[in-house]
Formats: sequence, C-alpha cells, structure tokens
Amino acid sequence: MSDAFPVAFSVNRDATFPAADESFITSWSGGKDACFAFWLACQQGGLPAALYTMLDEQGTHTGSHGLHKDIIEAQAKALGVPVLFRAVPRGSYEQHMKDVVAESHERFNTTSVVFGDIDLDAHKVWLDRVTDEANITPRFPLWHYTRRQLLDDVLKTGFKTMIVSLKHEKMDEKYLGQIMTPELANEIETLGICPTAEDGEFHSLVVDGPCFTAPLAVKKGEVRYDNRGHAIIDIALA
Repeated sequence: MSDAFPVAFSVNRDATFPAADESFITSWSGGKDACFAFWLACQQGGLPAALYTMLDEQGTHTGSHGLHKDIIEAQAKALGVPVLFRAVPRGSYEQHMKDVVAESHERFNTTSVVFGDIDLDAHKVWLDRVTDEANITPRFPLWHYTRRQLLDDVLKTGFKTMIVSLKHEKMDEKYLGQIMTPELANEIETLGICPTAEDGEFHSLVVDGPCFTAPLAVKKGEVRYDNRGHAIIDIALA
C-alpha cells in the first residue's frame, strides 16, 4: 500500500488494492462500502473498468437495498463507468458472479475485482474461493477497517449517503430517507445498532461524493416491505 491517503485515514495493513494501472471491476450495491472501496482503489492508481450489480429475479431491483436499476445506472454514469447487471434467481448467485467476472475480463481486460467487505471472515473465505475459480484477483480496500472510523472517513471525505432500507423490527421507519451525519450515527449507536450497518440492520445509497461528476437528483416515494424483514423506501430519479 502506498502513502497516497491522508494520514487521518485508518486503512488497515490487511487491506488489498489493485496495482497501479491495473484494470478492475467493482462489486456494486449502491451503498457506501462499495463506493468507498471503489474510490480508495482509484486513489491507489487502479483503473476502474466497470461495476457489476446483482438484481432480483425480475431484473428490476437490487436485493436488501431495494434500489431500482435506474438508480444504479445513474450512479455508474456519475462515476464514468459502465455497469453490468445480472438477474439472479435464488440459489444461482455464485454462477452469475463468475459469469459477470468473465464478461468483464473479455470486454475490459479486468484482472481484479474490488469488494467492500470489512470484517466478515466467512464471506471473505467464500469470495476468495469463487474468485480463485473465476481466475481473477480479489481486492479488499476496506478489510479490517475499524467500523465507526470507516463511517467517519466516508463522511469527512465528502460522500453523502441516505438510509434506504432497514430491518423494521430493529429500527424505526423514521430513519428511512435520512442523510447520514455524525449526529445521526451517534443516535443510531445509542440504539445498540452498528452505525456503519455492517450487521445488516440498514442499507445506504450514495447520492454524491468526490468521485461523482454530479450529485444524484432523487425523490423519495412510498415505503414497501419485502419478505426478509426489510422496510424499503422507494427512491426514483427526480
């Protein structure tokens, strides 16, 4: 890892990055972890080739975040890269991931894939295996980042994130559509909830940041519910 980051950042020595001038694809949810990992990889000299996003079986929305594909496409446009989508029936995620990695290598000559994972060891073991079988190198720019420090660094770097989905048994729906701030993070923390949502209590949408050419203009709609305990606020392009 080079010294390209501000000294206040707490990127861990266990973090891994694309090499300088290495073409990479990013696993993209639309949320802060994926976006911050993408930005850090670019800061280290990696060349972003594309994003990839897995959608529901109908091919319209992302999973737990519940974002319409139009929102993901708008983010990709603001980042200046294409996005590859896959509609994923239950139980077929792994094969679709391998397929999209193969497509990115063929189209963009990508040799690594960036993930926003932080500290879930079992998930990293799975990603290591799948990427090895797909013949691409996994990169984890956020690995072992201190959770709250990660959120603080995301915010101070200039990323603007909105809460778009939450577990309604654990969090009040009043938080849906709110923009994350240090004060809001403190409030969420008093509820006994990880303010970076690494345990899945809520999910975010990045609407602006230093790697965006322009902020996303969005409008908030109705709240809906999925069959996994999430309350999701509909977000549309304004």
